[in-house]
Amino acid sequence: MSDNSYNGASAIGELKETISTVALELAAYALLSIAQQQSVPMSSQIITLSALALTCALSAGCATQGPIPTEQLTKARVLVEQADKADAQRYAPADLQRAHDELSSADKAVSDHKYDDARRYAENAQVDADLASARASSGEAMHAAREVSRGIDSLKQESERHPNDPGAN
Repeated sequence: MSDNSYNGASAIGELKETISTVALELAAYALLSIAQQQSVPMSSQIITLSALALTCALSAGCATQGPIPTEQLTKARVLVEQADKADAQRYAPADLQRAHDELSSADKAVSDHKYDDARRYAENAQVDADLASARASSGEAMHAAREVSRGIDSLKQESERHPNDPGAN
């Protein structure tokens, strides 16, 4: 499952880069067109260099990454550990595995200096770990309710076997 989300995140990143590149090329083309329409004589080298400078400046601005998501990573680690301790492996193994995978992807993204991706992975790990913990709690509660129900059924059967027993009333 995390392979799909990792591939999805990679595809989104590639799409953003493609859109940024296309937008920059369009801006450069527009600058070139405006410059060519002006009556001021400009050599094609100056126009090309200006367009190239604009493209470089804009792409540098688009390529910045946020800070290292230390807080999100720490919170994700804590929540994954809590889910492990909450017996989520028994009641929500897929959610727990996804949380572990997302956390691993976040760590890899940090080592690759892809902090925005790391932040998204860490946040996804938090959600998956919370979900796994909630399902584990729900599973434990349902198990306890079944045990109580069995105990009540046993007591009912016992009281039906001994209807005249004064201790049964």
